[in-house]
Amino acid sequence: MLQIHSILAPVDFSEHAREVLTVARALAARFEAHLDVLYVLEEPAFPSFYQAGAAALYGKAPDLREQAHAALEQLIEEVSEADVAHGIGYHVRQGQAPDEITAFAEEHDTDLIVIASHGLSGLTHYLLGSVADKVLRRAPCPVFLLKVGGKSVLSDPDAPAGTPETA
Repeated sequence: MLQIHSILAPVDFSEHAREVLTVARALAARFEAHLDVLYVLEEPAFPSFYQAGAAALYGKAPDLREQAHAALEQLIEEVSEADVAHGIGYHVRQGQAPDEITAFAEEHDTDLIVIASHGLSGLTHYLLGSVADKVLRRAPCPVFLLKVGGKSVLSDPDAPAGTPETA
């Protein structure tokens, strides 16, 4: 029997974030699991000769973390009308998204990660990489990779949580 007590839904505030949260919320309700929603403030990569580094960016906007918390809370409120049995936690971390997502999953003993694939391919995928792909390869738990824009796994995406087709 499948035992899911905690679900992690990393979001990036793209249009896909709503779909990920909707599916993750429905799964959390179905399995009576706790849902953690994570946003990672990506640290920009600077060449070693650039002395100021990331501190220059974060020094000019010290409230980035607070703004991310507020935006994350708003997104969760918009998507999570239905109650999730064991609650929803939201978190903001700073770093490289694949590293922070997998570290969070390890630290919190996550049972399932629900993440969106943005569908990059070819040169774009090669140049930008894929957060979802890296998480899939490194995750300490199963990963539900959601291909957005395709067939929904929910019987009615606007239905209350706990009504996935697989229920």
